[in-house]
Amino acid sequence: MHVRCGFWKMFVVFLVVVSVSLLYQSASANGIKVVDPQYKMVVLAKDTAMAGPNGANIGPDGNLYVSHVSNTSISRIDLTIMKRSYFMNPDSGLFIPDDLTYDGKGQFFVSGLTAISGQIYRIDKNGLKSVIATGFPGANGIQFNKKTGRLFVSECFFGNRVLEFDPTGANPPKVLVAKDVLNTPEGFDFDPDTQDLIIPDLGTGKIVRVNPDSGDVQVIYE
Repeated sequence: MHVRCGFWKMFVVFLVVVSVSLLYQSASANGIKVVDPQYKMVVLAKDTAMAGPNGANIGPDGNLYVSHVSNTSISRIDLTIMKRSYFMNPDSGLFIPDDLTYDGKGQFFVSGLTAISGQIYRIDKNGLKSVIATGFPGANGIQFNKKTGRLFVSECFFGNRVLEFDPTGANPPKVLVAKDVLNTPEGFDFDPDTQDLIIPDLGTGKIVRVNPDSGDVQVIYE
């Protein structure tokens, strides 16, 4: 019972932080003042209904795909005409899509950061969704390495692990970095030469290098 109560308290805190952040951003945008007379402010893009944009990646069509934690959707933005449409609607069954990655072969992988289920989704270019893993409430950063064909996920707040997932969902995930070795691993990318994971640790302010085979962690900046 204590574990469940603590779980929900953290989830409520997470939602409050997201809501306050969005309100603050809106208020800040509306109240901008230019204090140096040598400068002026020009609005290049008006505010949109893009609620809680978080993860972003270029898709197979050259459009920008953006995940929204606030209304559980994914937008598709045509960068040639700067027009937005829904790739995954708010009622498409995603739960708090935090980040997304593209495999270069027509499939997206999305992390669902939620204390309720914690799911990893595979979505094809037509928006057909399938759940390849569940039970990972801290699922946050997610990256598919197009050179090696491997899929990795970092957990944030819940567990704080780094895992490798089978892109097909057929095999169980492999724990690459154990629980709480890192304080709060966030989104990441790969070293183009070694294929190591380069991960910012939000809780400590460190940047670490993680070997994708051994899981060895090396601090490269703090």
